[in-house]
Amino acid sequence: MHGTGGRCIQILRDHGSMSMASTSQLRRHYAQQRRTLAPADAAARSRAIAMHCLAAPAIQRALQIASYIALPGEVQTTELNASLADSGATVHAPVVRGKRMYFAPLRDPLRRAPTGNWQPRLQHAVWLQQLDVVLLPLLAFDAAGNRLGMGGGYYDRCLAAQQNRSARRPLRVGLAYDCQRADTLPAQPWDVPLHAVVTESGWMNLPASVA
Repeated sequence: MHGTGGRCIQILRDHGSMSMASTSQLRRHYAQQRRTLAPADAAARSRAIAMHCLAAPAIQRALQIASYIALPGEVQTTELNASLADSGATVHAPVVRGKRMYFAPLRDPLRRAPTGNWQPRLQHAVWLQQLDVVLLPLLAFDAAGNRLGMGGGYYDRCLAAQQNRSARRPLRVGLAYDCQRADTLPAQPWDVPLHAVVTESGWMNLPASVA
């Protein structure tokens, strides 16, 4: 998974530079991090991430799991979603309506969303509190559980609906490549931290998992 041409470029590690960088600069930087991965390398890393997910007790116990249909550059989820469904879990995916995001069972037929990605139909949407696990794409994460997304705010608004942000249900798990880890990311008072992140190196519990 570390062949020539597939290496991630070096992550910014100067705390001063990171704190001074704007959110848009950080998004550009970590989007470039993902683009440095050759397609075969990204696919191999995504398979490793899927294996770590499927081996995790929290995933094995879950009956209602929100995943996602990956956009270019995101950790690929096609095989993971199929394996979760084969294990007996009901797999959901995001459905965007206006500025709101919901979760509905991932089943055919899918439809094209205004954002350009594919999504299920909304007829059987579930409440956030009905989910056991939410698997989230991201551009970057840090050890405090902060997550940098694409900037649309869909996950932020959806997760903020959780009245108790320290609640363990649903478990919030980010899927990322190792090169997407930052030393520190800017956090806002309304941000809801991740409980864990899964990379090709394994499952990492974060502070929110023991809050």
